[in-house]
Amino acid sequence: MDISDLSATEQEALRSILRYWAEHWDWESPILFGMQRNEFTDVLGQWPHCLTQNGRAASLALVGAVREFWHGASAVKKEHVKNVTGLSYADAEELMEKLLPRIERALEGE
Repeated sequence: MDISDLSATEQEALRSILRYWAEHWDWESPILFGMQRNEFTDVLGQWPHCLTQNGRAASLALVGAVREFWHGASAVKKEHVKNVTGLSYADAEELMEKLLPRIERALEGE
């Protein structure tokens, strides 16, 4: 998955979402994310290079993190989005609109 056209701020926001879930990992996270914590933290530790080196794992981690961030039972409240991502809620939503088609393509193996 190529995110080189995203701003450094947007790329850091994505890293922040991954980091948020690495810090809030619990017993159900392997089910929600489809991977073990060590696999998830490997993606975080190699961000953003993991997108080209291990795109499927990175995409899986990112889609899980984004999904849980916005829609999960422990989703971040609207007023806390900026605290986690550094982006306003509107800017974070715009980033997700850019990101979702890329995740879908990566998960389909394109």
